[in-house]
Amino acid sequence: MYSEFLRLCGFTQEEMEKEKPRIDKAFQIWGINADDTTFAAERIKKYFDLELTGMTKIRRLWIKEFVDMTLAKIEGKKIIYSSLPTVSQLVAAMTNVSETVLCTVPEQVIMTVIGQFFGKLGPVLEFAEKTYLPPGQAHCPYLQTHLASILSGMVPTPDLLISVGIACEQAGKTDEIIQYLKGTTVVHIDSCNDERGDTWPYPDERRVKYLGQEIKNAAEVFQQVTGFELTEEAINNGLSIWSRLNTVIDKVQDLREKTDPIPMSHKDWHLVFETGTLSSGKTVKEAMDAVETLLQEIQERVDQGKGVVKKGAPRVINSFGSTSDPAVTEVVEKAGLASIMGNMAPSARREKRSSDMYHSVWDQIAAKNLNIPLNASAALTIDNLKNLCESNKVDGLIIAALVKCRSQAIHPRKAKDIIEKELGIPVLALEFDNLDSREYTAEYLRSRVEPFAEMIKAKKKRI
Repeated sequence: MYSEFLRLCGFTQEEMEKEKPRIDKAFQIWGINADDTTFAAERIKKYFDLELTGMTKIRRLWIKEFVDMTLAKIEGKKIIYSSLPTVSQLVAAMTNVSETVLCTVPEQVIMTVIGQFFGKLGPVLEFAEKTYLPPGQAHCPYLQTHLASILSGMVPTPDLLISVGIACEQAGKTDEIIQYLKGTTVVHIDSCNDERGDTWPYPDERRVKYLGQEIKNAAEVFQQVTGFELTEEAINNGLSIWSRLNTVIDKVQDLREKTDPIPMSHKDWHLVFETGTLSSGKTVKEAMDAVETLLQEIQERVDQGKGVVKKGAPRVINSFGSTSDPAVTEVVEKAGLASIMGNMAPSARREKRSSDMYHSVWDQIAAKNLNIPLNASAALTIDNLKNLCESNKVDGLIIAALVKCRSQAIHPRKAKDIIEKELGIPVLALEFDNLDSREYTAEYLRSRVEPFAEMIKAKKKRI
C-alpha cells in the first residue's frame, strides 16, 4: 500500500519486500493507512527535492529510524531517549556501544516523519494538551511530542530518559511526569548558562567542568540501566563518528551559504541539519554515505550554476525553518529570497578549538556543547547573529522569537535593534513557533515575509 512512498524515500523493491513486516507493524501502531501514505508521497513530491540521490537517502534514514524506534521494545532492545536539545556526541556513543541498545531522540524523529512527511503532528500535540501539557500555557511542542508519544504508547516506554537542561529547563519536569507515571529511570544533565564572555569563544572553565561531570553522571546511570560501560574508547568512537558526519554536513552548509544561486532548498537542508543533530541509531551507522553523496551532487549543481532561486536573489539568514511543516519553511524562498540558516548549532570544525584544551573526554564533550552562543548568554547570541550577518554578507535577517521557548524568546527583539542600527540591514523579528503550524501557519508567515521581501528587493535595487 505504500510502495510509492517508500520509493520516494530511497527503498529498493528488494528492501521493501524484506522490511515490509516491520514497516507494517510500525505503521499499524501509529495508525498510518493507505490514504496516509498516498498523501505523504504527494507531499514529498510537492515539497522536497526528487533529483538529489543524497536527499532520497536522507529520507530513507528517517523512515528507518522511525521504524526502529517504534519496534525497539518488541525487538528486545534496551531503550534510551534523550530530550532536545540533546548532547549529540553522547547519543552517538550510546548508540554505538551495542546492537541491543537503541538511543534516540523521539520528538525529533516524530517531528520529521509524522510532521514533515505525513502532516499528522496535530493529533500527537492534542494528546499532550488533553493530559499534562495543556494549550494556552506556552508549552513547547517538542516536549508535548516527547510526552504524548510515550504516554500514548506510540513509542515504547524507555528504560532510561536523559533529560537535557542545557538550554531547556522544562525538559526535566516533563520527564519527571513520565518517571512518576511509568517508573522510568531519569538522569538529568544541567548546565549554567551564565557565560560572562571573558574567555569567549572558549567557554568558561567553570561551566565546562560542571557540565562535564553531569555528562559523566549520565554515562554511569546508562551503565547501571543497560549493563554496558561507556569506556573512554566507546566515547571517543562516538565523538569520532559525530565529528566525521558533521564535518561533511558543514561542507554542504558552506556550499549553500557561499554560492549564488543557492543550490539547495532550505526545506531539504533542514532534514540534513536535523540528521547531524540527531546522531542516533541508523544515523550513526549510515548517514555518512547519504551526506557524502549529497555533497558531491550539490558541488555538481554549483559547477553548473543551478539553483533553487534565481541568481542575485537577496540573501537572508532565516534562523528557523519549520521542524514539522515544509509549507512553512518554503515561504521565504517563494517570496524570492535565498534562505540560508547561518551556523546556529554545533560545527565539527568550529568547536575543535574549545575542546582541545581539556584532557577529560567528558570535559571535551561539554566544551563542544557550550561553545554554542545560544548555550552561553543572550548577549553572545546577539553578537553571533551580527557576525553571521557580516560574514555571509546578507541583505536581511529573519529571526524567530519562539514564544514557547524560554531560551529562544529572550534575544530576538534586542538583536533586531542592534543589527539594524549597527549593520544597517533590515531584520524581521517574528513571534513564532516553528514547530506547531496549527497556530503559526504558512499563511501567517507569508503575510509577514512577503512585505519584508519586497522591502529588501527595493533596497537592493537602489544600491
